[in-house]
Amino acid sequence: MGYGVSTTALIYAGIVLLEIFLMIKVVRIFANVMIIAILGLTVLSPIILEATGILMGDMLFAYTLFAGVIGVILTVPLWSASSIMTGISQKHDIAELKKEIEELKEKTNQSETFK
Repeated sequence: MGYGVSTTALIYAGIVLLEIFLMIKVVRIFANVMIIAILGLTVLSPIILEATGILMGDMLFAYTLFAGVIGVILTVPLWSASSIMTGISQKHDIAELKKEIEELKEKTNQSETFK
């Protein structure tokens, strides 16, 4: 009758941990799909509107400018969860950090040799 941790509780904790990792992946995939869909429709909408005759000439140009801005604004909240919007910059940042670490190591080794 102790208050020890049971095997069942450990299994449930593992399930919760697995669920968290899977949900992060699902949210990233969902964010990627939404960004691609919104920006894709933004790019295709002037073509569709002109082909159907709904908008022509100056109105189509004005719509295109407006749709471009709105398309980006709609996707901004998804950027932090998306891997396509953050992945490239993170890889670049990691490479820069590794380079700086190597430079610091070289400077440290040089300063130790002069002592």
